[in-house]
Amino acid sequence: MRDLATALQVQFYHVVAVLMKHDIYKTAADNLDFSTASLVCTHYGVKPRRSN
Repeated sequence: MRDLATALQVQFYHVVAVLMKHDIYKTAADNLDFSTASLVCTHYGVKPRRSN
């Protein structure tokens, strides 16, 4: 989750807050699946894409 926050240039607790609004509870050490990460990206106006 910290990697996603870094990529979006936000603090990780902002990512946690977005997830909590959707009743998804994760810690900073948890890995996110693509659909969950996409939810956060969309919130910040970023088009999600899979890395190779």
